[in-house]
Amino acid sequence: MRRAADSAITCLYHYEAFNRDRLKDTLINQRVHFSSPQHFNDPWDCHPWFDATEVLDPVLRSKWVRFLERHLTADQEQTLAAKYFVWQEDIPFLQRTIGHMIDSIWQLNADRWRMYCLTPHPTSVLMWSHYGDKHRGLCLEFDATAAVIGRALQVRYQENLPAISASSFDDWGAIAPSILLDKSIVWAYEDEYRVLARDSKADALPTDFLPVTGKDFLPLPVGALTAVIAGCNADLDAVTSIVQAHAPSIRVQRCVRAHNKYALSIEA
Repeated sequence: MRRAADSAITCLYHYEAFNRDRLKDTLINQRVHFSSPQHFNDPWDCHPWFDATEVLDPVLRSKWVRFLERHLTADQEQTLAAKYFVWQEDIPFLQRTIGHMIDSIWQLNADRWRMYCLTPHPTSVLMWSHYGDKHRGLCLEFDATAAVIGRALQVRYQENLPAISASSFDDWGAIAPSILLDKSIVWAYEDEYRVLARDSKADALPTDFLPVTGKDFLPLPVGALTAVIAGCNADLDAVTSIVQAHAPSIRVQRCVRAHNKYALSIEA
């Protein structure tokens, strides 16, 4: 997994619609709102795929059975022996079980994980269109050397949807990135980096390597937010007045449309 801090990136940017209350909250409380995967616009995002056809291989089938055993809940343990026999002998039933597990893991991801999406590119026409409310929104600039921002992980873009195999069950360090960071190559224009966090209902205490959000918000390190960029169709006066009132040390800039080519630039 490649972190923003491991590259030469100095700034990362987050596109969002202009919401007066949200911008005030960001500036006054120095915090940002993280999203649950269930709100992402890519239906494959954080939705793992396990190849159930591999259970035709007896060795991999045994790995699947052992994996499912370890993840039975306490009230299911009493039927473990019966399930073990069924999973070993009834391949279609085992494949259906795997299918149900895929949906369960997706729901767990949606409940437990929170993400803040960033990119090194503040002048992406498509990003302004898709996430910046048709160029009427904002792009927040962050110092990529700040602790939380620097831990953002680079999204990996793939031609094909990766299938998680039972042969990798002993290495969840490799599985987790595939679930949380792999996307279709059609999204490569975003050049996305993600700050990963857990929801406070899932993890009671933060760790040194994984922040925990409270009601989907995460505090920022002092000085992490360095500028607010208004889209070329945004209400610059409204944005400027809010920033000057609540965080005058933060720069306000504007994205400007070139008149002679398909390009944007940032001006003070």
